[in-house]
Amino acid sequence: MIILTIPYFNETFALSQFKKYQHSFPWIEFRLDYSSQLKNIPTDIITPKTIFTYRDSSEGGVGNLNFKDKIEYLKDLAKSYNSLIDLELESYEKNVLPSENLLLSYHDLGNECDLDKLEKIIQKANSISAKYLKIAVPINSYSNLIQLRNLISASQKPVILAGLGTLSRQIRILHKHLGAIGTFAGLNDHKVMTDQLSVDEIFLYRLQKITQKTKITGLVGKNQVANSLGISFYNKLYQDKDLDAVYLPFPVGNFSDFWNWIQFNKTSIAGLSITMPFKKEICKFTNCNNAVGNLYLADRKQVLNTDLTAFKKSIFTLQISQSDKILMLGSGATAETALFAFKAFKNVNISGRNQTTALELEHKYNCSFIPSHDLQSYEFDVFVNCTPLGMKGENPLDIYQINLPEKVIDLPYRTKNTPLINNCRQKHIACVDGLTFWQWQAKQQIEGFVRCISLKPR
Repeated sequence: MIILTIPYFNETFALSQFKKYQHSFPWIEFRLDYSSQLKNIPTDIITPKTIFTYRDSSEGGVGNLNFKDKIEYLKDLAKSYNSLIDLELESYEKNVLPSENLLLSYHDLGNECDLDKLEKIIQKANSISAKYLKIAVPINSYSNLIQLRNLISASQKPVILAGLGTLSRQIRILHKHLGAIGTFAGLNDHKVMTDQLSVDEIFLYRLQKITQKTKITGLVGKNQVANSLGISFYNKLYQDKDLDAVYLPFPVGNFSDFWNWIQFNKTSIAGLSITMPFKKEICKFTNCNNAVGNLYLADRKQVLNTDLTAFKKSIFTLQISQSDKILMLGSGATAETALFAFKAFKNVNISGRNQTTALELEHKYNCSFIPSHDLQSYEFDVFVNCTPLGMKGENPLDIYQINLPEKVIDLPYRTKNTPLINNCRQKHIACVDGLTFWQWQAKQQIEGFVRCISLKPR
């Protein structure tokens, strides 16, 4: 039950959007508070699955009708068209509408969900005869996601869930896994709430087909995961292979909080891609022997390092030799994987902003640390960029005044080449760009995900 919200700017706009999307979205909500001309609603847009909503500013809307006039107008709509009417639970008076026409709503527009209040709201909703209960709440932690699921299970009527806050996208995509029957989506260019999924996202995630049995995969990291090319890549892959799975971004603040949610949903989780800054953290929580991991496969509780595979292929492709003088820029988990891949090479150097961790890696991998302010004094044959520099149009060689070497591995990947890769190709320098590197490591991830998704339940 994916409900498409259409702001009722005017009759022409509402009718055009209805005709455009009626077959893809049988359930359509018209937000009447976006129009001042409410008397002329064309019957062509009204079906048994039409929802009418009018919200004032206190309810997160833009309407200015007083409460009494609003209720009378919505009552007339329900009587005239036998349509579903969305009314706020906290201001609802019993028997205003027949139960078959009533969708009760609760909106928490604060920064963090008041779970104790939500529990009381659900209890109150259970005492009112209505067809559905809509819950729109902000969720910013995975522990609250677990509590939300438990609270939804206490509702005696079907719940339509609209997530707000940091995890709004995850709540809406996984609403079935949370015990709800539906969620809301918005027009690509006219969403009535910033947290709504767009029509394009509904199609990308194949939200109409997600059930409680759909396997969950995704990318774990900080807020940057929302912009990963992998989101589109894996969801299209699952569609092409007709796999009942979804791949979504998981922004994580506290890894322990996230891992508790993974354990709570372990029957639904197939696998996870892990990116910065959790490539070391995942190994601590899974008791694996690796120092660094970027792929978790749930069927074997296994953590793999597919970056290592890609680094080895990069070394082979660029024909990096033992005599080459190599510079690793960065001191995080990816740089450590690179050092492990280059452990047989004799002339490896490391530099990075975090001198403490860089010195630790120097000791661990028997390489040489060079302070970043001294890099301009050296010449290198191979440059390996294990930092995000390049994502925003920077060139790390310019920043540190390093001459362009003969071979480059530049890990940041985006839809357009980084300035460093453009420079390499203009000057015919052998290089591996971030997208190529990502595709090499993704091959191993694809094999693992497909295997886990295809496993039959025991």
